[in-house]
Amino acid sequence: MGSGQGQRDKDFQYTGSILRLHSVENLNREISHRMTGLR
Repeated sequence: MGSGQGQRDKDFQYTGSILRLHSVENLNREISHRMTGLR
């Protein structure tokens, strides 16, 4: 049981970091789009 729990936590952290990376990427793209629009 203990090892399974640890593995699930690792998977969860991995997925969370990927999602965070995606949202940051999208945010940067959105910001650069607005910047070029202002120029």
